[in-house]
Amino acid sequence: MSSHYLISLFDDSITDVLVPTGAPPTSLITGSYVIAVPDDIAVKKPTSLSDLLAKKYQGILGTRGMYSTITYDSMLDATNVDMVLSHGVCTGFKGSICLYPTDPSNPHPVLVTSAHGITWMGSGAGPTQAMVTYELFTYTDSDPATGSFQRHFQEIPTDHDLTLEVSFNGGATFISTIDKALVTIPPAARGTQLVLRFTRTTNVAVTPRIFIGSWAVLY
Repeated sequence: MSSHYLISLFDDSITDVLVPTGAPPTSLITGSYVIAVPDDIAVKKPTSLSDLLAKKYQGILGTRGMYSTITYDSMLDATNVDMVLSHGVCTGFKGSICLYPTDPSNPHPVLVTSAHGITWMGSGAGPTQAMVTYELFTYTDSDPATGSFQRHFQEIPTDHDLTLEVSFNGGATFISTIDKALVTIPPAARGTQLVLRFTRTTNVAVTPRIFIGSWAVLY
C-alpha cells in the first residue's frame, strides 16, 4: 500500500495526500495525477513536486542499506521511452505511460526505456548486484448521465500480467527480475548503460491498460 499524493494537472502543485480506501483500494483523483509513496518511506512536508520526488527516491535508497546509488524515472512523460523498440504502448504526460493488452494484432506489447548512463565508482565495468523496484496502476472512470466525471487511481500488483528485464550494457544482455528482488549481474553483462524492458504477457480484459507509475534501480 502507498500514500497517494495528488498533484494538480493544471500547475503541478501538491493538493492533497490520500490513503486509498475500498475494495480494491482506490483514491478519487479527478483533476489530478498521483505520486505514490510506499508506506515504509518517510516523506516530510514536501514543498513541491520536485521536492516530493527527491524525498521519495532518497527514502527508497535509505531503506536498502546494501546500495549506495539510485537511478530512477518518475515516468511523468515519455522522454525516456525508446519509441523505436517499444510497441503496443500509450504515451503522454502526468500518469499516461501504459501498455495495452496482448491481442492477435498486438502480440506481447513491450515498453523499452532509452539507455540511461549511470555513474559507477566501483571496480570493474559496472555494478555486480542491483535491485529494481517499480509501480503499476490503472484508472477506473465513471461518467454518469446525471452526475460528474470521476476518475479513481488503483494500484495493481507488480506481477500482474507483466514481466520485467533489466540490462546494464545498453540492451545487449537482459536479466529477468521481479520487483525488489536481488539481481546478480554476471561479468559479461556488466556496464553503465541501463535499460529496462516491460512486457505484457496475456490478454487480461479486466485491465485493458497497465500504467507504469515509476521505476528505480539501486546498485
